Amino acid sequence: MPSFWGNEGYLTVLGRAKSFLKCGGTRMSAERFEEALLAFPDIVEAAVIGVPDEVMGEAPAAFVVARDPADATVGERLREFASANLPLALRPRIVEVVPELPKSAAGKVQRIKLHERLRPRHAA
Repeated sequence: MPSFWGNEGYLTVLGRAKSFLKCGGTRMSAERFEEALLAFPDIVEAAVIGVPDEVMGEAPAAFVVARDPADATVGERLREFASANLPLALRPRIVEVVPELPKSAAGKVQRIKLHERLRPRHAA
């Protein structure tokens, strides 16, 4: 199972178990976050992963595919939608609009690739 050592000496294990996020002592499935975000009509797909958070343990990071790829405002409008409509625990700390989500041959989102995409931000 893929893993990496963080700056603080903690081992982070990636894989199937990471489809759950531990936010403030509560484990929530990534799917629950994704369903909440998909209520926003201008996105067609969403994938959520956990990123380290000093207070909550993990915070949600969302990768979304816009209904209109030319719409540069989707990320900001999704943040506004989340602030107005979602409980604090379901609001993503990071929102990245991507052209497509990385998927396996079976069509499953490859969350490991999303973690790899964010790793340089957390290594700094």
